[in-house]
Amino acid sequence: MLVVAARSRGLVPLVSGHGMLLAYIGMTVERRATRWVALVALAAATAVKVLAWHNGVSVLAGAAAGGTFALMWHRQRVARD
Repeated sequence: MLVVAARSRGLVPLVSGHGMLLAYIGMTVERRATRWVALVALAAATAVKVLAWHNGVSVLAGAAAGGTFALMWHRQRVARD
């Protein structure tokens, strides 16, 4: 959440919020349908960034950040159980 807060202030310009959020959702939700919707939306966001803005790096960096946060969430959840 700190990265998202920093993004709102323009402090992390190379990380796509869409990529971060959709990767996090895709890796943390339990329902398969929700996971697929998030991953399809991530693919669509990536396509738009690449085709319209010629910049796929930010969405991939966001997906990597979201994936990292999701893995941290999973580890914390396992440690709690």
